[in-house]
Amino acid sequence: PVLMFSESIGHIRARTLAYRELHGREHIHEFYSFPTMSLDTVDLVHMEMWLSMLPQLPEIVIFDTLATSFSAEENDNKEASKLIKAIEDYILPAISKTGTVILAHHTSKASEGTSARGASALIGNIDWSIVVKWDDEAQRTIAKWMKDRWQLNDENPSWAGEKQRITVNFTNGQTEITALEWSQWSEEEIEAEKEAQAEAKLAGHKAAIMSELQGHQMPVYIHSN
Repeated sequence: PVLMFSESIGHIRARTLAYRELHGREHIHEFYSFPTMSLDTVDLVHMEMWLSMLPQLPEIVIFDTLATSFSAEENDNKEASKLIKAIEDYILPAISKTGTVILAHHTSKASEGTSARGASALIGNIDWSIVVKWDDEAQRTIAKWMKDRWQLNDENPSWAGEKQRITVNFTNGQTEITALEWSQWSEEEIEAEKEAQAEAKLAGHKAAIMSELQGHQMPVYIHSN
């Protein structure tokens, strides 16, 4: 089972339906979705007791986002460390032994989406991190494995998500939701994709120029920088 606390609960449920439509699958395990609650660190003790009463121990618990899930000051290293320690002490023991806790967190604008916002302890005290950002040149959402405390991967893998628009049906109508079709993606593929796009753009310019030159009888001078 998966538990997700999300700041946009309706959107998350609709997107989950979109992924089910995209892959033509039904839920095999339970998916519980709840709104975020701006929890104090001490509240995690009560959450541990609540988790223990579920029919089956969850494999994943997601807090999306960290800022709306907890009341801790994200810019304070002491508070951030205390929060991560409380998650390790109370949430991890209450889930499956092979399970994990995911904290969705915003990146800083100053880093152009490459590092986490707020206290350095948020990254320093976690086991692994994946940075997800839109790549203008690749025209895809790229997810890259960054920190890996336990060396789960010999190389830091990346994934690319291509946007798919899925029609989702509800009891009161339907709407279109975006879902990403993910596939493994390497730096070499990213560079090859960028080169192919540059070549295609150049070929387009050449074709446009050739089209304009058709029918001209006089010599033509072309200046390009």
